Amino acid sequence: MRGLWRTSIQSTEDLLSSYGALAGALLLGFFTLAATAVAWFVPIANWDMFAYVATALEGRFSDIQMLHQAAYQAVAERVEEGDFLVLTQDRDYRIRQYADPAAFATMLGFYRVKLLYVELATLLSGLMHPVDALRLISTASAALYGLLVIFWAWQRQNLKLAPLILALLILAAIAPTARFAVPDLMASVFVLAACLAFLRRADLLAALCLLLAFFTRPDHLAFLAVLATMTVFVKREGLWVAAAALIAFASYFLLTGATDHPGWWVQIWFTHIEYVETLEGFSPAFSVIAYLRVIIQVVVRSLVEETWAAILLVELFALWVLRLHGTLFMGRERLLLAALVATIAAKFFVMPMHETRFHLAYIVPIGLILIDVAARSFRPAIAHMQKPRS
Repeated sequence: MRGLWRTSIQSTEDLLSSYGALAGALLLGFFTLAATAVAWFVPIANWDMFAYVATALEGRFSDIQMLHQAAYQAVAERVEEGDFLVLTQDRDYRIRQYADPAAFATMLGFYRVKLLYVELATLLSGLMHPVDALRLISTASAALYGLLVIFWAWQRQNLKLAPLILALLILAAIAPTARFAVPDLMASVFVLAACLAFLRRADLLAALCLLLAFFTRPDHLAFLAVLATMTVFVKREGLWVAAAALIAFASYFLLTGATDHPGWWVQIWFTHIEYVETLEGFSPAFSVIAYLRVIIQVVVRSLVEETWAAILLVELFALWVLRLHGTLFMGRERLLLAALVATIAAKFFVMPMHETRFHLAYIVPIGLILIDVAARSFRPAIAHMQKPRS
């Protein structure tokens, strides 16, 4: 009788586990569908659209005035009249960009440097309206990101924890980021794929994905460099990741030079201190005081306006609790967590940004790994509690 009872209990547990996993997959699938739908049907009009459309159409025009006109006309055709008015008239900077093609041209170096995103937008713009091309990239990125998360949870047998994973995705602003015409979510897809490949010891695939992330957003060089350094010097392996880091490092200088990127300090100044109406001849001297003010400003705005800092604090607390209770982290889990956290810290001081979309590429994998570790740790305790008493 005892054996029959245990068999019945085990069958019930397996059935509930299967239904839980299915329900989790459906829940994450619904969120992925919702994020994909809003990216295409309810996009947000942002000024960056003008610049990305211009970089996608550059090959068609040799005259900056014609390129400027084509970019603004394309956006005007795809956004509401009120949105277009805001994007062109609500401040001196936008008024100048709308009225002065030469001033507008000086801004394009900020955008050309996202090479893979721009090249994909250029390719798609030959097949459809250029604004639709940008929105298609965001839509596809939302779909791929959601599917990757589902695959991660399925592969790690954590689909039953879908509500926790869903909360992480919502707080990490996956859907709002997908509504913008920006390369952040596209790059995050490659970073997430690289993390999953790295945990599965598929180093060549991880290296390729990280290179794709770098060429989509060059600031991901920081993660490549940190992960490569830790892998080589701590684990004495990961040569593919190290090779990718060297390729990215060499490419960074070629890329920024070829695309007329204005440089690190100019970008910080432009982003946090002053929207300069033209970069022609603009070269502010570096100021430690100004830099420290930027850091303080970004810290405050991150705490008041955004969610990424709160997510990271909760993740670090969860990590501390797990370590305090002697939870076992696999070697690559521990190394990847360290690299992700170190990259957030490094990027915050090298190129401080307060918006969650700049950090989601790292905070989501950190959360997924911690969920994996916690679930693995609690399974034996749960199984022990469910054993029938003799």
